Amino acid sequence: MIHVPKTGGTSASQSPLIQSLNHTSIVDKPGQSNPLYGGPRSKNVVTFIDRLKGWRVTGIVRNPYIWLVSYAGFAGCFKKMGHYQHYDYPHAKKGFEYLVKTIMNREEPWPSRKFIFTQFWSQPSGQFVLDHVFHTEQLDQELITYFKQKHNKHYKPAARKQIGQHKPYRTYYNDKLVEEVFKAWRREFKIFGYDWEHDVAHDGLLSGAVANKALVSYCRETDVCLVKGKPFTGLEKNYASTTRDTNASSK
Repeated sequence: MIHVPKTGGTSASQSPLIQSLNHTSIVDKPGQSNPLYGGPRSKNVVTFIDRLKGWRVTGIVRNPYIWLVSYAGFAGCFKKMGHYQHYDYPHAKKGFEYLVKTIMNREEPWPSRKFIFTQFWSQPSGQFVLDHVFHTEQLDQELITYFKQKHNKHYKPAARKQIGQHKPYRTYYNDKLVEEVFKAWRREFKIFGYDWEHDVAHDGLLSGAVANKALVSYCRETDVCLVKGKPFTGLEKNYASTTRDTNASSK
């Protein structure tokens, strides 16, 4: 499992059935760095794509609206004593909206207006590496079903670790911010099937078992996303019915 922060990977990886690669980034050429880390460490917390051969690679996505609230809590937005050494701590202490707008108006560091779930694409080729996409909102049940069907094993959910202290996520948004967040991460909302109206994913291009890893590519350096080899902005009409990984549900 490749663990994107604030998606529930910490609790899931406590299971002996899951081998976690933690917060690694996947690379296919030397010299690439992990956007989650700064300085010299960024080139050490990477995994070459060749090491994934023979493994079923999984990861967890989360509704970006909810993810941002969770990240803000981790950065110190909702606690009297936050993570004062976190690079976003000064922004977090100015409030949720200020932090979110800071993130959506920068290219570095991660998170930024580039992909939040960037770790799921190998760099710089942009190849998607997951065999199965789980969702935080239904994580326990999805993992139970996955291990029963794929491995005939029983997955026992671990206790959740609640780090952030925050109210229901919708209380932190106003109408304008809802729209701005959707525009900033429109591509990921569409790729993974999330929106404001639904907490859980639906009609995503990548969901559950992935039959076609070549369907969606993403190069972080250029911030270019391709769907079936064509530039994808998230503004395309009827994209889901024509490009969805239609074989995934049968795997």
